[in-house]
Amino acid sequence: MQILSTLIVDERKEMSVKYKKLLSSYCSCYVKIMSSHQCEFYEYIDRNRPDLIFISDSISFGPEKVCKKIREIILNYRPIVIVLSKSEDIHDKINALDSGADDFWSEPIDSEEFCARTNAHLRRLIEDKSNRITKLPTTEVTIKVINRNILSDGQWAVLLIDIDYLDEYGQIYGNIATNKMLQTYAAIIRASINKEDYLGHLDSTNFVVVTSAIKAEKLSSFIKYAFDTVANKFYTEKDVKRGYITLEGDESIGQRIPIVSTSIGVVTNKYKSYDSYQQVLNELISIHKLAKAQPGSYSLINNPNISAENAIDFSPKNKILIMEEDAALAYLISVTLNMQGYITEAVGSYEVVLEKIDSFYPDLLILDSGVLGEERGFELCKKIKSDDSYAFLKIIMSTIVHDKQKVLKSGADLYLPKPYNIRELLSWVDRFLRY
Repeated sequence: MQILSTLIVDERKEMSVKYKKLLSSYCSCYVKIMSSHQCEFYEYIDRNRPDLIFISDSISFGPEKVCKKIREIILNYRPIVIVLSKSEDIHDKINALDSGADDFWSEPIDSEEFCARTNAHLRRLIEDKSNRITKLPTTEVTIKVINRNILSDGQWAVLLIDIDYLDEYGQIYGNIATNKMLQTYAAIIRASINKEDYLGHLDSTNFVVVTSAIKAEKLSSFIKYAFDTVANKFYTEKDVKRGYITLEGDESIGQRIPIVSTSIGVVTNKYKSYDSYQQVLNELISIHKLAKAQPGSYSLINNPNISAENAIDFSPKNKILIMEEDAALAYLISVTLNMQGYITEAVGSYEVVLEKIDSFYPDLLILDSGVLGEERGFELCKKIKSDDSYAFLKIIMSTIVHDKQKVLKSGADLYLPKPYNIRELLSWVDRFLRY
């Protein structure tokens, strides 16, 4: 993917097309051509933030005026501005540089020299805007690429990817091992995409991939699989066998931290449109938080089934009580159902379920069966279903016990074996409450 952008302001169609072809042939750079007749090019610069701007002295009001204007109106970023001129006069060069230009090239300029000098500027740009550990583009470039895709006509997807428990891993194994893990993950993602895709950072430990909408879900699945395949290699054999590490220090001593996993949030314009990169990033971060709340490696996409924008607002709003001992999973279920317009309450103890039913009066209970050997949810379900005062209440039993008959004998209306897909749960909730 073209990670840098260039603007050519030139009245000469033939020359500007020649320069565009030269740039496109050898560097990863998006090139836009505009003329001085297009008075909106200042607006274009402000909105698109090109990294490199060529200004020809063929424009009617002179390159010096344009350079001054760019430096005056664009205060929060600094593009490289190069003046192209037929003049070799030293005073013209000084005037251009004093007006805000970074360089002055006299024409005609040899094609090889043009490419070499452009490449030198772009190389410095990339080096200045690259993460020192992964060598990938940093936040500024990532935002530009996202913004450029929003303005395009195609269907795109943005993936926000990070490593769960990376900080805790670093507390035990140190910075060198942490950096090695980041470099390895960067290599995994880079090997999973092609030249049309973009890979960069949102911050130093979060990765962003910009790709086509059609590839997003398969790409997410492959990245999860590849990372989980190599994750154990960053641990000692002892920690791998245990399945966790134990933290040290006064506040966290003895705390068990699982083996690292990965969380991936995906936003695409396949299901809705976006007007700004801020909208994309806000929704991307929200989707990623939901994915991160799920145990293990997990990915989540903003399809209509989980998008707050597309939620059906019905009245009266149905109430759902969630009994789940896994706090992270309970949070994920609750937030996702809230996004669909449901009112939820979550509890983590079987002792308070009946009391909560009497005070909250839910239409549906999502009930965890409990750990193997105890399975307290079965007995609670039987008790609820035997009481006529709870006849209104539907119960979805989520369980690690893969015994359908046992679950249904408890009186549950639905058997949902763990681990289950959140979309599958949403589908059943809709069936019970909306239809």
